[in-house]
Amino acid sequence: MLSGIGPREKLERHGIDVLHDLPGVGENLQDQPAAVVSFECPKNKRGISVTSKIRIPHTTLPHPGPALEWLLQKTGPLCSTGCDHGGFFRTSAASQDCPSPDLQMRFLAARAVTADGMGSFTKFRDITDHPDGFSFQSIAVRPKSRGRVVLASADPEAKPTIMTNYLTNPRDFGTIREGIRLGRRLAEQPAFAEVLGPEVFPGIHVQSDTELDAYISDSMHTANALVGTCRMGPLDGAESVVDPNMRVIGTMNLRICDASIMPKLPGGQSGACTVMIAENAAEILLQGCK
Repeated sequence: MLSGIGPREKLERHGIDVLHDLPGVGENLQDQPAAVVSFECPKNKRGISVTSKIRIPHTTLPHPGPALEWLLQKTGPLCSTGCDHGGFFRTSAASQDCPSPDLQMRFLAARAVTADGMGSFTKFRDITDHPDGFSFQSIAVRPKSRGRVVLASADPEAKPTIMTNYLTNPRDFGTIREGIRLGRRLAEQPAFAEVLGPEVFPGIHVQSDTELDAYISDSMHTANALVGTCRMGPLDGAESVVDPNMRVIGTMNLRICDASIMPKLPGGQSGACTVMIAENAAEILLQGCK
């Protein structure tokens, strides 16, 4: 947009000369919203989850034991990314025309510090003797809500205005709501019997659809899959920004080769797809495609 490629009206509003009027630039923003259900372990089970093993007791200092265990034996809590186990499920909120799962469940061997999953990462840095526990993160991997990115000004140092429009489509609420209830059922399975303590978030008092939706609204966080604002599509598509060879429509010698060209989110994490886009772009250029 700062270069003059984008919706004419929005560029002229900031005094930017229009090089090419391309309405789709900045539209079609998609991300995967998530919420957690989290449990604390019983007091007599102290020291069984990741959070208490990686810190020196009563401090915020990293414990050398897990680091040495990983360096010498390649075992221990540092072998895990923290959320490397889970599954995919199809809920009653899924689109009838799509047979694929709309819900991803991630298991985390840690108790959430805040209901907002991303906030837990920030606050954990300053907490000593973090209680042990475990969590299930529910992610709407095929969200229906759409947002946009627009310029706040013509100043290249100014941050853009990002409108994610999370949960504007009620189906996304339904997917996460069912995920929270599924997380509760999973926690009640025999495998968790010895380590299951009180439900911390959202809490057992939150049960009805209305209560769960309010909790989701207050605590929803990103699952880090922002894509779509320069979507690939046909040359005559109303919101198309790049063609199948990743060339920006209406320009010469300009390509976009990142996650923004995805017209729709994949039903999982976007990282592998982004690598695929980069590899494909490299092949296109090596073949000499103009």
